[in-house]
Amino acid sequence: MLAPSSNILPIILSVACFWLIVYILSLRHLERLRKKGIEVYPLGLFFRTSKFNEIIYKIGRRYSKYWHIFFDISILIGFFLMVFIIYFLHVNLYSFIYKPAKAQEMILIIPGVTIGWNMIPYLILAIIIAFIVHELAHGIAAASEDIPIVSSGFAVILFLLAGFVELDENKLKLLSTRKKLRILSAGSFANFLVVIITWIFLLTAMWYQSPRGVLVVNTIKGYPAENHLLPGDIILSIDNHTINTISDLSRVLSQYKPGEKITIKVLRNNKVVFVELVLGNRGGKAFIGIEISQNYLRPLPENLILSAEWIYIINFSVATLNMLPIIMFDGERIIEALIEKIAKEDKLKKIMQIAISAYFFVLLGANIAFSMVR
Repeated sequence: MLAPSSNILPIILSVACFWLIVYILSLRHLERLRKKGIEVYPLGLFFRTSKFNEIIYKIGRRYSKYWHIFFDISILIGFFLMVFIIYFLHVNLYSFIYKPAKAQEMILIIPGVTIGWNMIPYLILAIIIAFIVHELAHGIAAASEDIPIVSSGFAVILFLLAGFVELDENKLKLLSTRKKLRILSAGSFANFLVVIITWIFLLTAMWYQSPRGVLVVNTIKGYPAENHLLPGDIILSIDNHTINTISDLSRVLSQYKPGEKITIKVLRNNKVVFVELVLGNRGGKAFIGIEISQNYLRPLPENLILSAEWIYIINFSVATLNMLPIIMFDGERIIEALIEKIAKEDKLKKIMQIAISAYFFVLLGANIAFSMVR
């Protein structure tokens, strides 16, 4: 069972203490660790290497003409993703305040808190793929513009993983705005392509497996399903609404209000059973209180589907959130490049960057905060 949101702060503090202890223990070996490309900080560590620089540079320079066309497309997709996530966060925050039932939760992925430990292997696989394609795209785009790659590597901040490619910032500043945008939008564009590929795979897998009903994995204590549904039940319909997929279940439940009575048709031990219950309330939405999984007539290996789903989720999150104009995100660098184009005074540029970054940081934080206290 996952820990409730009230336990998140103690866990974050525990992880922070862990990294602080690691940092204190590493103080005697800082020079030796730096030689190996490892830098330890009070809240995490960085690992840098130059082993892949030449390979990435050769790939980018060999077909630079075609890469330029490819990454021109990435600029358009990058701005599309930026507009999408900005629009979503504003509308979602409005929903949290005025229409809570319609708001989409944005939960931080914290092992053992917001996701079960059994999901960790899939999460790690998805993160590795997301950051490899993201940083590789940045590196190739930079190489195609003849910008040297200083190093590449990964970072661990608290419990968050991140990849990076360090470029020659002095030469990067000399590029035209268009060339800068090619490099800065490349990472999210690469993640977006992974999203499209996994989406096609999941749609094809859905068609092949032929979804038939929603499987009840477990019931949640204190909610209506606890004394009415059993693990292994397959939900076939609610009232007169056929349920073939999890999306069907969500769509049908959205038509009801907490406190309404429904009749659920389930397949239990190869026999059809009708169950009546009164819907519960969770965040203003009608809630049955079940952990679910998709039921199929021709199921593919669960590990394959879970891997694809996590790859889709993580790459979509990176592709969109990374386009936010927040410090350390690519979106912030894109806005910086545009500001340099229109603003002449350095002081004004700095004020505009800080103000924009602060605004969107608060906007994202508000969405996450409302999600966690819901």
